[in-house]
Amino acid sequence: MKRTNIAIGGLSLVIVAGVAYWEFGRLTSPGGLHPTHARIVELKGSKGCAVCHGDETRSMADACVECHGEIRGQIDHGSGFHGAMDSRVAPDSCQVCHLEHSGGVIELVSLETFRAAGVADRGSYDHAEIPGFGLEGRHESLSCRSCHAHAESLILLEGQSRYLGLSQACESCHEDSHGGAYGQDCASCHGQSEAFDTAAAFAHTDSFPLIDSHAGLSCKACHEDGTASAISHLMDAPPSGSVRGCVDCHGSPHNEAFLVGIGAGERLDARSTCAVCHRVEHADFLFPDATMTREQHGATGFVLDPPHDTQQCEDCHESIGARGRIADASVVRSSFEAFFPGRSADACRSCHEDPHAGQFDTADRIASCLDCHDPLHFEPSRFDAAMHERTGFALADGHAGVACADCHHEVAGVVRFAGTATDCASCHSDPHGGQFVSADGGLRLCTDCHGTRRFDATRFTLDDHQRTAFPLTGSHQAVACRSCHGADEAGVHRFVGVSHECASCHEDVHNGSFDRPGLPVVVNGVRGCARCHGTGSFSDVLWAGDMHERWTGYALVGAHAGASCVDCHGAARGVNAVDRFARTSGDCVSCHEDVHAGQFAVGIVNDCARCHTERRGFEQTTFDHQRDSRFALDEQHIGLDCAACHRPVRTGDGRAVTRYRPMGMACGDCHGFVGNER
Repeated sequence: MKRTNIAIGGLSLVIVAGVAYWEFGRLTSPGGLHPTHARIVELKGSKGCAVCHGDETRSMADACVECHGEIRGQIDHGSGFHGAMDSRVAPDSCQVCHLEHSGGVIELVSLETFRAAGVADRGSYDHAEIPGFGLEGRHESLSCRSCHAHAESLILLEGQSRYLGLSQACESCHEDSHGGAYGQDCASCHGQSEAFDTAAAFAHTDSFPLIDSHAGLSCKACHEDGTASAISHLMDAPPSGSVRGCVDCHGSPHNEAFLVGIGAGERLDARSTCAVCHRVEHADFLFPDATMTREQHGATGFVLDPPHDTQQCEDCHESIGARGRIADASVVRSSFEAFFPGRSADACRSCHEDPHAGQFDTADRIASCLDCHDPLHFEPSRFDAAMHERTGFALADGHAGVACADCHHEVAGVVRFAGTATDCASCHSDPHGGQFVSADGGLRLCTDCHGTRRFDATRFTLDDHQRTAFPLTGSHQAVACRSCHGADEAGVHRFVGVSHECASCHEDVHNGSFDRPGLPVVVNGVRGCARCHGTGSFSDVLWAGDMHERWTGYALVGAHAGASCVDCHGAARGVNAVDRFARTSGDCVSCHEDVHAGQFAVGIVNDCARCHTERRGFEQTTFDHQRDSRFALDEQHIGLDCAACHRPVRTGDGRAVTRYRPMGMACGDCHGFVGNER
């Protein structure tokens, strides 16, 4: 019980002492703190005085800026409101402007505070006095509270600021609709005077003024997000100074070669050549009266040389004047190509109908009219003999002067050139009447025998004829073709099937006498006339002596063996060969003169062979006086010469003929005796 009383007494003493101490500290303050400071635990009690009023080691001003560090920064760097105050207000005299210990009756930052700092009217304070904090445009009419939410607040909670903590960066007050993609300097485009959406302060580059058809466009119309021209990209990598060309934004239906050609003539970059023909002041890019010069047209690859130099645009580009604005960019190219199909000057068929109906087109190439025709005129063509030769059919000799129409005829309204047959029969009738049909049923080539200079000058040579079934030998080699190959009733000269028999061309002067039954048909492997005659000359008979006996039964022996044919068969012209050969008599007197004047004829037959032979001379007889006469020679007569008894007598025609018979056998017949001689 005693201990409890002691404890209670001690506790009471402590409480009383604490209250006394608190009252002592409270009663020593000149007044209550402003509610903003009063909420700070460190400022309560007697020790709190030193936090604000300093001590022997630091001044009151130093104590203030220990809590208000941002103010120290402004003072030290001469920035902000405190750094720019009138020099009459010492930077370490916080209490001059900010009064404390009024219990909140006097605001820490009041109108008097501003007046003390040299600002007569807080509402009209010129922010420009603070470097980098000038207010422009619509910001000038704003109240302090519009930006400084706690400008007029009586109490600031911990962490809140009345005027500090803000910057001139737009996003510190405004939401950045670009999400930071366009940088922090919003005012450079939007300014501070006009509505944000107008971007009134933005000035496009002088090299690309936004005028005429470019005026009024939204930024993204040209600077689309995600492209190299996006504003975000340009903010990170400003343009190098090159100006975007039309084609950087607008799809160009023109090919690169055309743009380069236009640029070369105007000394422009190819990307910036649109303005040569098109004007930005036209809302409709394809204004109907847009024109181009001949030189500009040449950049298309189609130079307007004659005969195209006199044409109007509409002659080649139908409905060109009806062009209008193309709303859908996806059809720009197709719409452009409908008006300007990009024809080549050499592509005649893009404007002109092909009169040849595609004859000269191949799987690999579409034929060009200029291959054969002059660009100034379609007719006459410049397809000459040299070009024709490249077709595989040279226009030489007789073909050189032939008109095209003579060989190339119209079929179904189109003159046919391609596929024209080159065989002679396709243009020329066959003068041989089909004699030279080949094994496959077609005609043989005329050029095998004929040239192209003239048909009748055949080049069928002797060597060619030698390869036929009738080689030409002897005199046949000099004979004209027509001599053997005559014309039939139809006027066709026959070459095929012509008989090789001599009689088919030559008259048989022997009238078949050598073809009688029993006579040899083949002699030494040859027939017909060749059995006896060669082709060098008909008169050159190939007979040998033994052949005479085979043909006639009359052997040529003795002197006859060396006799010529004409010795027996004559050579007088006009004499029928039949009479000369077939009707030649075998009698000696048919060839030889009867020196006996018929003395030895028996009837009508005068057989010389009874006394003479062919193997001996005529003078060497086989006559035996003892055997063959009626007057055998006795010893007186046998030694006499024939002429001693047989003397010449005159015949009726005056010839002197030795008389052999008839003769008398009496002595007186020779010796002149008359009487009975014995």
